[in-house]
Amino acid sequence: DIISIDRNTRYNQDKAVTLIHEEKSLTKGLEEEDAHIDNLKEVLDNVNKLTDPSQGLSLGQFAQMFRELQ
Repeated sequence: DIISIDRNTRYNQDKAVTLIHEEKSLTKGLEEEDAHIDNLKEVLDNVNKLTDPSQGLSLGQFAQMFRELQ
């Protein structure tokens, strides 16, 4: 009985540690994905500015924004 309880306790402790590591890994992945999304939003905003004639961008401003996108 004691051995079974000890075995279950160790299993549950190992499972908890595994879940903590998995949570950290998933959180890191989520943060990276959020950063990628923010970057893509910025690129999309710049592309929209480049293609919007009402922005009145000069050729130099247009060229600078285009270089930043590359």
